[in-house]
Parts: sequence; C-alpha cells; structure tokens
Amino acid sequence: MKMKRYIKHILALIIAVPLLVACNDDETTTGNPVITVSTERLSATMGDSIDYHVNCSNSTGVPLSTLKVELCYGGEVVATQTVRTKTEGTYSGRIKVPFYRSIPNGTAELRYTLQDVSLAITEKSLEVDIQRPKFKSIDFVCADGKTYAMTPSAENPYLFTTFINTPSTVTKGHFKAPAVGNTHEPLLFGWNGKEVSLGNDGDITFTSENAGDVEISFDMRYFEYGPTYEAQITLVQFAASGETQVLNMSRGKLYEFEGSPEMKSDEWYYDPDFLSRNNDGTFTFKALTGSYSLTADFEKKYFRIHPLAENGNPASLQPDGTGCIWIIGSEGVNKPTWKAINHGWWTGVDVDVAMAPIADKVYQVTLTIGQQLNAKDINFKFFGQPNWGVEFGKAGSDHYLVTDNPNFKVQEKDGNIAIADDATIKDGETYVFTIDCSAGMKPAKLKVAKQ
Repeated sequence: MKMKRYIKHILALIIAVPLLVACNDDETTTGNPVITVSTERLSATMGDSIDYHVNCSNSTGVPLSTLKVELCYGGEVVATQTVRTKTEGTYSGRIKVPFYRSIPNGTAELRYTLQDVSLAITEKSLEVDIQRPKFKSIDFVCADGKTYAMTPSAENPYLFTTFINTPSTVTKGHFKAPAVGNTHEPLLFGWNGKEVSLGNDGDITFTSENAGDVEISFDMRYFEYGPTYEAQITLVQFAASGETQVLNMSRGKLYEFEGSPEMKSDEWYYDPDFLSRNNDGTFTFKALTGSYSLTADFEKKYFRIHPLAENGNPASLQPDGTGCIWIIGSEGVNKPTWKAINHGWWTGVDVDVAMAPIADKVYQVTLTIGQQLNAKDINFKFFGQPNWGVEFGKAGSDHYLVTDNPNFKVQEKDGNIAIADDATIKDGETYVFTIDCSAGMKPAKLKVAKQ
C-alpha cells in the first residue's frame, strides 16, 4: 500500500511540473511594445496625405503583431491604416487627409497603436496642424464640356466665382480643383444625388433669375454653390378665344397658361421657337427678353406670337439688323399648321409668321414637313415686316440671303425659298431655319439644320 501511495505522489509531481513551468512562461512573455518617432508635431493640408515613419520594437523581445495608424478630427477617426509588423524596425506609410466640408483649420491627432502577439498595446499620439488648401483658381466645368476659370474672393479665399453667358436660367456642371500635394488627381466636387460631395462629377443644377451673364459661385469650405434662385411662375390667363395679351417676357422665365382645357394637353400647339414645355406643365420662354403679343386661338389650339417694337407695333427689321423677320408665302407654310392657316401670300400679323429673335440680330423658325410646311408647296420669302416692303430678294439687293445647306435653296431670280435641286424631304422631318444679320444683310446668312 505504501508503495502504491508513493507511486501516486511521484506521478502527481511529474504532471504538476510542466504546468508550473507553463505558468511561469506566461508571466515572463508579456510584451512591452515601444513606439519611437522622430518628431512630435506634423503639418498637413486637407486633400493631401501624411507620410509617417515609426520605429517599432518590444523591450521584452515578444514578437510584434500590428501597427494601427489613425487620423482623428475632434476625436473622431477619419482615416485609418493597419500595418503588419513581423519584425522590429522602422515602418513607413502614407495616410490620406480627408477634405471635409465645414472643418476649420486647426489641430488633428495622428494616433499610433502598436500591438504584439501577447496582445500588449502601446499608444502614442502626435499633433497635426491641418490647413484647408488655398487655390489660386479652380474650374467650373459646364455640362456641355466648356470650362470656366474661377478666382477667389479678396475677403474669402475659399469663395470662388466666375461669370458665364447662358441662354437659359438653368445651368448644370461641377467644380474641379487642382491636385493637392502628393496626390495626382484633381479634386472634383459634384452632385451625389443628395448634396455636393468630393470625389464625383455629377452635375449640380444652378438656377438664376435671368438668363445672360450669370455668376456661378462655390464655397470650398462649406460646399455651398450658387445661384439657387427659386423660379417664380408667371400665370397668363385668357378669358376667350381671340384674346390678345401684351407681355414683357423674359428669356428663361417660367410661364403657365390657362383659359382652355386643351392648353394643358398635347393638343395645344406651343411654338417651339418661343416656348419649351417642362415636365411640370410650365413653359420656359426661349426668345430674347422683350415685349411680345400672344393671341389665343381656342379653335385652332395655339398661340400666335410676335415681338413688339417700343411703340407697341409689330417689330420690324431695322437697318442695323435688329427687330424681327417675317415669313410671307404660299399656302404651304404657316403655324400651327399650313392647313390651319392658308394665307397664300396674304399679309398681316394674323397670317404671317414671325421668326423668334434668339440672339442679337439672329432669328429662328422651326418647321416640320407635313405640319408647318407642305412638301409639295414650298415657296416663301423672308420680309422685314408683316406686309410688303423690305424683303430678302435676289442677290445684289439691299437685303438678300446666302446659304449652303443641301435641302433648301434661295432662288436667284427672286430670293424665294424652295426645295433644293435633287433634294428629297419627307413628312415628319423638322428643319430649323436661322438667319444671321450680325455681319450685315448684303448678304445675311441663312442656315438650315435638320433636327
């Protein structure tokens, strides 16, 4: 019995010794990571990056595991990196400095966290002086691809402005700033579906009160942009068919028309040279700002529109090329359709077609074959008034046209417009006729573009 008890004691000791050794090993392998940096304070620019160099070691020799690098604004982590630290030594890297809205210049924290395989952790923080970049200029990139340089305000180095000339009160585009520091990509500020944000080129919508010279602005601190004019809609009401209203209409302004149920439907013809239909039932005025006559025809379901001179009379072509140009012709041309108004060379505002002034000394009329123009009866002329008088006649006249389009010609004998030799036009095709008098009227230039 004594021998058996002795053997049991021996076995217990044999089992206990490794456990004691293991416990002793755990106690002696607790690590003490050490972080060493060459500077205690850094500086950086938003949109740039910070190059860091950290010497990582462990005073107890325990193998290292990871180095976490975090950049904090106001205690909040805004950028982070994790580096595997297999051996002791110096580790280098680059961490981005975010370009956030509203964040002022100030002090950020660059925090290092070194961990070893025993899960021991050491932290060290450096102060970083953060500055928002100041650019000499940035670009406004319009939706049509045109780029406009923007310069900062003398009072606010983060507020940039530029002027663009636009025929509309609605402009779209985004902003582009030069690359900052170590980065090689420009900073793009665009619409992300909810707001302006960095890193995308989504079109931002700008709305101005008037067309023409529009100031575009962008504040690179608060990501605020302008103009953001809330358009006012002008309601025009007609009490009866045949009623004429004289309106001071502004290019790019919104209008709404009432008086006949058809005015709200596709049955009503809205002259595309003067008005463009919007999805909300409003219309944007497209011609130059000025005084216009609008007559509502409930039966034919359209407005007859023409510009007015300062004295209230129908506008006419002036010697300097300003005013208005009119169409008088056969029964095959008119608005809303050639069938609705068969004027057959009659004169007067009720039957002659006024071209829309779309720019200084530039006039436009849009005609669709089978609607406003009869393919079998193309014979009309451009006049300086809704009556006989000034007309664009044959070459060498005081007023005549030249054109090089393949579908319509100016007849040499009288200046009338006819289908070009060997040209074929079809119902449903739409043509935009533009007369440019800016270089004079001997000759003026006629352009015809197929839509």
